[in-house]
Amino acid sequence: MNQYNPYEAPHLGDDALEPGAADSAHEAILASLKRTRPWVMFLSILGYLGAAGMVFLGLMMMVTDGASSGLQKGALAGMAPFLAFIYIVFGGLYLVPSTLLWRYAAAISTYTRSNGSMKALAGAIEKQTSFWRFVGILTAVMMVLYGIGIVGVMFWAMARAMR
Repeated sequence: MNQYNPYEAPHLGDDALEPGAADSAHEAILASLKRTRPWVMFLSILGYLGAAGMVFLGLMMMVTDGASSGLQKGALAGMAPFLAFIYIVFGGLYLVPSTLLWRYAAAISTYTRSNGSMKALAGAIEKQTSFWRFVGILTAVMMVLYGIGIVGVMFWAMARAMR
């Protein structure tokens, strides 16, 4: 492909048609994915640990709220069960991107074991696409929820101040 006009048909002098250009690009992709895989695994494991920690904290909040319900006073009294539920839900939600990252790392392994099969590369890229699609949708949903939460807290504070 001509570097100046992406819609023009490739010419013999273009880089894409040079002998060995595809092989060197393929080797670069293989090397890059080999270096990426440990970091993907690391982030996936951290995600699983974070999810387990959030679920554990949510359960502990529920247990300790029942034990100390007579001691709670103030604006947030009685909120522990709700917050515990939120922790557990978000802990479960963290399992999804962690699993998607784990599958991406497994697909990278399949690609590297296949010695650069294009079908395995397409599978790895599809797993990566699934991860980023989920993260993008989750980010959009969280932005909306944060906006609703901020407005809700403002109304709650105004109603509380008027009392």
